[in-house]
Amino acid sequence: MAKILIVDDNINIKNLLEYNLNKAGHEVFTVANGQSALDNIENFQPELILTDLDMPEMNGYNLIEKLLSDQETKDIPIIIITCKSQQDDIQKGLESGVRAYLVKPFDPNQLVKKIGEILKNEKDRKKNINHR
Repeated sequence: MAKILIVDDNINIKNLLEYNLNKAGHEVFTVANGQSALDNIENFQPELILTDLDMPEMNGYNLIEKLLSDQETKDIPIIIITCKSQQDDIQKGLESGVRAYLVKPFDPNQLVKKIGEILKNEKDRKKNINHR
């Protein structure tokens, strides 16, 4: 399936995500903060990134900004997974350029389904670009 990078400092969330995504056939890499994600992104070469917002060293918003402003990583789909559930937080998250915003706790099956949709849309988008 796909290579997915999980960026979250909560070990329980990382384990839950990793288990469910591996079960769905994805190859999963995990790191605890945005800086570790940037330091390892070239090695991982993820096709999709799941990130929390509140993390030490570099938060999710800073990570998203850096990823989307870099030519090498700007096209990697990003999903925010956070406990920030206020409408202002959700709007800010979606306006940051991510493909989805999920609030913890979340249904792992719904997440796997959402990831599948995003990856399919990304594949279709690339196919359309290559046929032009």
